[in-house]
Amino acid sequence: MDINKYTQKSTEALAEAQKLAVERHHQEVTPRHLLLSLLIQEDGFIPRLLTLAGVNHEMFKTSAEDIVRRIPSVHGYDGPLAMSSGLLKVMVRAEKEASRMKDEYVSVEHLLLALMEEGDGDIKDVFKNFGLDRNRILDALKKIRGSQQVTSENPEATYDALNRYGRDFTRLAREGKLDPVIGRDEEIRRVIEILSRRASYRSRGWSCGGRTGRRQSPQAHAGPG
Repeated sequence: MDINKYTQKSTEALAEAQKLAVERHHQEVTPRHLLLSLLIQEDGFIPRLLTLAGVNHEMFKTSAEDIVRRIPSVHGYDGPLAMSSGLLKVMVRAEKEASRMKDEYVSVEHLLLALMEEGDGDIKDVFKNFGLDRNRILDALKKIRGSQQVTSENPEATYDALNRYGRDFTRLAREGKLDPVIGRDEEIRRVIEILSRRASYRSRGWSCGGRTGRRQSPQAHAGPG
């Protein structure tokens, strides 16, 4: 197990899992803590992935919170915080998932898949109750990642960049969310005429800065003889 091969978000999730265990007076860090940390991660990728898979993220998070609450608390314990054998199994499985997908780093989606496969009975029940299986996760992942592979420590920043920062006009039109263009023929025609006129001016070397074009003499650009 090589922690240097974990992405920034994966490392943050593991650190947050440890923090959750400390705050709740648990004696070890478990897969349940890791699952919850993935769901509450700031600017996290997993909530988007679940939403795309058709899962209500808030309800899923509530279920994860519930199984963390079932872990017994030990107040007054100040010994070392151990990593459970279950969490070690999850991390080993996550590395295998990354290798299977030909990714160079272990990302948060690998951890999610590993939790589904290697988590305890309560974790598996959470996935089962929401009808979330491997195929649904991979299908949603493909929509976001496409053919991209994890080759850096911060791949989540590049995932689904077009959907996050652009607008799908085809989808918006299908959903009736675009401003109507019917009845605005004259406006559209005028825009096309202006654009065509500017393109014509540029092709002939005319300036488009004012209302009328002014062709510049070649001598205007020439220096003294």
